[in-house]
Amino acid sequence: MDVFRMWMGETLSFNQPKFCSTAIWNSNGITIANQSIVGRYPHAIFVNTNNTIYVASQQHHAIMIWQEESINRTKIVHGNFTEPYSLFVSSNGDIYIDDGKKNGRVQKWIEETNNFITVMNVSSECGGLFVDINDILYCSMSEQHQVMKRSLNDLVMGSNRVAAGTGSLGSDSNQLAGPLGIFVDVNLDLYVADCINGRVQLFQSGESNGSTVAGYTSLNPTITLEFPSGVILDVEKYLFIVDHYNNRIVGSDLNGFRCLVGCYGRGLQSNQLDKPFSFSFDRSGNIFVIDSLNHRIQKFKYLKRYCGKTSSVPQNIYSSSLTNSNQIYYRDCDKQNFYYESIQVKVIESGSYSFRGSGDIDPYGFIYKNKFNPLDPSENLLDQDYDGGADIQFKLNIHLNSDMAYILVVTTYESKETGEFSVVMLGKNKVIPERLSSKQSSCVIGDRCNFYIKGIGLTLDDILHDELRPNTVLNNQSFAIKLSAGLTIIMFVAGLVNSILSFITFQSKGAQQVGCGMYLLASSVTSLLTMSMFMIKFWFVVLTHINLSTSLSVLRGGCVSIGPILKLFLYLDGWLNSCVAVERAVLIYKG
Repeated sequence: MDVFRMWMGETLSFNQPKFCSTAIWNSNGITIANQSIVGRYPHAIFVNTNNTIYVASQQHHAIMIWQEESINRTKIVHGNFTEPYSLFVSSNGDIYIDDGKKNGRVQKWIEETNNFITVMNVSSECGGLFVDINDILYCSMSEQHQVMKRSLNDLVMGSNRVAAGTGSLGSDSNQLAGPLGIFVDVNLDLYVADCINGRVQLFQSGESNGSTVAGYTSLNPTITLEFPSGVILDVEKYLFIVDHYNNRIVGSDLNGFRCLVGCYGRGLQSNQLDKPFSFSFDRSGNIFVIDSLNHRIQKFKYLKRYCGKTSSVPQNIYSSSLTNSNQIYYRDCDKQNFYYESIQVKVIESGSYSFRGSGDIDPYGFIYKNKFNPLDPSENLLDQDYDGGADIQFKLNIHLNSDMAYILVVTTYESKETGEFSVVMLGKNKVIPERLSSKQSSCVIGDRCNFYIKGIGLTLDDILHDELRPNTVLNNQSFAIKLSAGLTIIMFVAGLVNSILSFITFQSKGAQQVGCGMYLLASSVTSLLTMSMFMIKFWFVVLTHINLSTSLSVLRGGCVSIGPILKLFLYLDGWLNSCVAVERAVLIYKG
């Protein structure tokens, strides 16, 4: 990757990556600094060509400095500046920082001497700072609706000149409204995030009238901006913009603008932003975003591995992670406990599509039509792929129809792997991925080789599932299973004897006329039936778990018959006992 350029012998201090035409970023950001490090409401960030990160903390009145790969700050520069909105770092390590809101100046921290000096007088905060290749310092004064500049080689401090704007709020070509982020390219053309006007203005060198290059008033509008606050050009002069009120970063290419990160609405999740203010690229093209209202810095990884893999333009990217809370199934019966995620894919237009997965884990991809059955993963399977060790670990190329439902399942090659993954979806038109709930049917839960039946409450299936050993005779089962079997038999025999004796006792007409005799006679029958069904249920669970060859129809038949019948008898027995209690209470009340 061409990351920075040389111009007139001057090394640029900032990164200008060169991206491929299918450039995409992981939609899930990594928090590299939170409120405990950068304080509340950070605004300014700069990443230089050595991948050193500089962040201005408004709360701590300090500049935090650390290397990208380091988790610890390498330096903290404290200064007498208030609420900095922007900063710029030169190639020699000197830092220009906004101190305009209360002190009316721009300060420069000289790395060699560790001292601050004033380098520009301003009449409002600088929403953006920039030093061009000729050592001209630019400040976008948002309250004055102007961009001012002065030569750092000029000894006269008050030698500010107008770079853009008339000083009055407006939307004409020579006016600005609350300008924030700025960028000056090697041709000395000035790009301004014209915040209130919802546009990015280009002022070519020496011109006072600008042209709109992004926003609904641009020549070929492909995106609407709402309070843009930052702008950067890559090496090929494609624009990247902080769309502040839309909580996202957008970028341009040959096809116009598109959302890059923060494309899932405002929020606190890893794929969301809340009023981002500024951003910067590192040498690898990763995006570092000041997520201001979330009081954090997010890093979005550039997925270079997808470049050059296809001539199609990416239509969508789905990012997620497999964790211990994901559903588990058997990908095959020799290996257990594969975490998986199922994703419904909605196709707008029939055609050929490609799904390309990669991640920190070793993802394995499957695609199904209509539905995915974890009890029978071969059912409805259209295609599967795994390419271990490659940049793209699975590639599914398939023709999809718009009138058909499809399920993409992402799991791993090895069992019990957890971590992040991304799937790039390419094709004729946009597809809409939606994560499916991992909830199974009301009866059968588990996996293809070791599933069990869900009944009522905390079921025998839930209690015995982890104790039962498949394909093992009862004598070789665990002590807990043997004890449960023994106690179940004892309970059944005791209940059987009790029910028979009760039935015999209340057979006589005289016993039925005493108190609750009729109810107790009926209860003896329901108690016998309940104990019998419980006995059947216990051995059904044990035997079907031990014998893995039990067909799915037998399991489902047991689910829809044994469970409901047992529940019915339990309810009847409980109702009869309630009748006994009510009748006895009435008799006691009558005396």
